[in-house]
Amino acid sequence: MDRIIDLCTTCIKAHGGTAEPGSVLDRIRTVLRQDKESKDFWRLIRSIRQNALHSDSLLPEVSTLVAKLEQEDHEIGLLYGNYLYLLLLALQRDCETLLVQDSLRVLWLAFSDWILVHIGFGQEPIAEEVVSKYDLWFIWTNLQWRVAQLPESPAMEETDMLQALMIDVGSDHHWLVFQSPHTRTEIIAGLIHRSEDSLFQRGWYPCETSPFELKEWSTISWNQSIPLVIQPVGEHLVLWRPQQDGDTIESWWPVGIFEYGRPTHGETAPIRWVRYKRIPSALVSNLSPPEINLHENAFQHIVRKTLSSLSSLTEGVIHVRCRVTLDDVTSSYMVQFFRVTGGDSDKTPLQTLHYLNTLDVIQTLRSPQTTGHPFENRYWWVLDTDVSYEEVTTTHGPVSLTFLSPFTYRNRQASPYLSRYTLPLTAEDLLRMSHGPSITLVADPDLSRWKHPHSRCWNILFLTPDLSPKMRTLQEIDLTIIEVAEIFESMQFIDTSSHRMYSTQVVINNADLVIFPKNILSFSRTCQYLQRKKFTISH
Repeated sequence: MDRIIDLCTTCIKAHGGTAEPGSVLDRIRTVLRQDKESKDFWRLIRSIRQNALHSDSLLPEVSTLVAKLEQEDHEIGLLYGNYLYLLLLALQRDCETLLVQDSLRVLWLAFSDWILVHIGFGQEPIAEEVVSKYDLWFIWTNLQWRVAQLPESPAMEETDMLQALMIDVGSDHHWLVFQSPHTRTEIIAGLIHRSEDSLFQRGWYPCETSPFELKEWSTISWNQSIPLVIQPVGEHLVLWRPQQDGDTIESWWPVGIFEYGRPTHGETAPIRWVRYKRIPSALVSNLSPPEINLHENAFQHIVRKTLSSLSSLTEGVIHVRCRVTLDDVTSSYMVQFFRVTGGDSDKTPLQTLHYLNTLDVIQTLRSPQTTGHPFENRYWWVLDTDVSYEEVTTTHGPVSLTFLSPFTYRNRQASPYLSRYTLPLTAEDLLRMSHGPSITLVADPDLSRWKHPHSRCWNILFLTPDLSPKMRTLQEIDLTIIEVAEIFESMQFIDTSSHRMYSTQVVINNADLVIFPKNILSFSRTCQYLQRKKFTISH
């Protein structure tokens, strides 16, 4: 709040045009968006503010000017009205429970017309003898009264069906944009990188989370789009796809149960993943094709406006590379962040963080991908290309931090292998481990169960004369070749049961008898092995 007061004071005291009001408002917007105590609430109310500019009380001749302003600055709704935003933020702090978006929408719309007045648009006079007056204290007390009445207010009317759109923007990139099942007026978007013929196959699809990629693809013109319908059925969401004859929808068929990784704190994007699951047989009998009048033109307008708003995602975000190393003096892990400029990273770190616990390092490295939101200092990196693991010389011998990499690629709880593969709890525990002999990790496929490049038919065998019971159980776990490749990136294998670490070599059995998926190219160690063999990569 002190920073905002200083900015406003500067504007008031400025003479000769040294401080443009618009520039000050833009800086206030940035402060509120990034402030530690404000940023979560900003995300929660952002879509409400952007959709609240259009009002029936606007003078008819200025409606087109509002639309023009939005074209020039699609965040105009976030530039003005921060007095009301700060009041609601203060109100939220006074409330015992978190205000949900429907409640915030009611509170915002109650006084949003004053935002239009402050931009310079008047209101239709109610009557000649009635004079409207802006009173901040009245607004505050009225907001408090409205919050007290909210629990008794009737629920907002909702429709059964949700509109969605799958948009082809080229190079196998597709936007999936749909109405939120939690708040119908909220729009959610995700960028899926899949070929068109596999867009609606059952399975789990990761979505793009980089704000730089999302911004770039949000400006691409559409090649074509497919209207979709999402139908809430009990606790499930059923996704329906149309059968079309030209532009005419002849019938609908259910793709499956639709699930998705929600954006952070009410953000529009990114959806972090989508999944289509088989519809349970008990639910099939209760399904009937949706009967919905698709307002395609209106919804496409909303979608275009939604995607255009994503150009602000990179504001205040710094692309960094991460260097993971050890400090044996303090017995801690170090994660250093280096700014990326022009493809190269700076030599001096922007920041260095120290961690005692192994899990804290993994969670930090995974955070942009798991949350879909920049790290707390507004840093963004890509796990595959922007993280380097150092080899550190210690009193017990060299320690390669690459043993962390499999745990950054994949959620440990979702991996039967990684959930059994235990790591030292702290950096101090790691530094106390001794070194065993070099071992060979062998990727061994069960060819009788191999059907396609993503078949879960692989096991990792250990060639060593000293095999602990824990390592023996890991040999029994079925993996995909991608999971194998993630584990192969570790230059050392950790065995906490024997308190030893082993340098590793890798071998792939029957490499000439299977086809490897094209994303295997992301894993350098596996590729280096396969370069010495003849192999086929799927397309």
